[in-house]
Amino acid sequence: MEARVTPQYKLMRILVLVSLLFSSKYIILAFASNFVSTSLINTVSTKFGTFIEGTAVDISGNVYAVNFGNANSVNTFGKIQLESKAQSLFFQFDSNTQFNGIRVVCDNSLGEKTFLAADKNKRVIKVVDKKGSVTGSVFCEDSTMLPGVANDLAVDFSNQRVYLSGQAFNSDTVPADGEVWMCTKNGTAFKLSDSTSILGRTNGIELSLDGNILYVSEAINSQYTPVSNKIISFNLNKDGTLIKASRRVFFDFASDNSSNIDIDGMRMDVQGNLFVTRNGRGEIAMISPSGKLIRKISTVGTQYPTNIEISNFTAIVVGRCGNANYGTGVGCIESFSVPYVGRAFSEILKMKDQACLWTNNSPSTSSSSSIKTSTTSLFSSVMSKTTTVSKIPISTSVSFTKTTLASVTSSPT
Repeated sequence: MEARVTPQYKLMRILVLVSLLFSSKYIILAFASNFVSTSLINTVSTKFGTFIEGTAVDISGNVYAVNFGNANSVNTFGKIQLESKAQSLFFQFDSNTQFNGIRVVCDNSLGEKTFLAADKNKRVIKVVDKKGSVTGSVFCEDSTMLPGVANDLAVDFSNQRVYLSGQAFNSDTVPADGEVWMCTKNGTAFKLSDSTSILGRTNGIELSLDGNILYVSEAINSQYTPVSNKIISFNLNKDGTLIKASRRVFFDFASDNSSNIDIDGMRMDVQGNLFVTRNGRGEIAMISPSGKLIRKISTVGTQYPTNIEISNFTAIVVGRCGNANYGTGVGCIESFSVPYVGRAFSEILKMKDQACLWTNNSPSTSSSSSIKTSTTSLFSSVMSKTTTVSKIPISTSVSFTKTTLASVTSSPT
């Protein structure tokens, strides 16, 4: 006997199909704004110089970047309150300092913040903000470091270790032109690399989610022109040192026909995706934990993005504005939404009710200020949709958004 299809059944099927169509449409629309960069600080409004670097973001959403002022003020970093876009000097150290990468390593409910800042003059500076009173001291240093170390930092929060990169930009790159160092929690510096483990200039540096793998960029010049740009990974021993035999190419930009474009800053989200600035291409490359290029994000305010931070579902990018030549122009800042929080940001959230423990035995050579800035959150619009993100375990937050990345990354651009 043939089954009879009633009008009510047909209507129900149509309603289900329409519902599915519209829900899919809204899922796509909800995440369409992800990875679309917009300007925050532009050529006209900026108070940052051409050597803008960093960048770091605290829990409240305040953004920090180096080179606040003109091209000569490389011993400073500024603070940006993003809702008002107010820019102010946050910290200035001695005249021998050339800041580059910076990281927030503590931001607690007691009103304390601690930063570690890479100084290209062979040291790392610790900056402490206690309710608006900002002081600095040398966290670690070593006179045998290559000039240009420390260029950038990756932080092992569990063991309070800091990994450093650094480079000499010479006409023709030799293995000695790049180094990787580690500073322990008491401020002791150790060189980890040698001429067999690092073959080129090192710049971007980051740790895996479990802290067991170190990623570092490696670039090679020929007649001052980059001819190779790769991301190298190393497994780490329990004491944090490199297992040199584990060296492998995690990603080679020859596969993207862009070996001539330098890698600069690199940061990871809580799913293990690596965001890599391409200095000279106006682009951020997003690379999966398995080493696959997921997508490219175009920058809107800079052709030369120098660094990036992944904070609370937002990526902050800095670089000199437009296509100004090296050493000229001013610094710009932009942002784009991402489906996950940053690796380092999630670690800071976990420790927000604990005292800042980053201590060392280095003598203090502090420079202080009493600058106070509003801490209105940059992410108020995002947090209104996920109001419990800072009150629940990060793993819960990650599982909540896991399906969104699958839909976003299914069509690389």
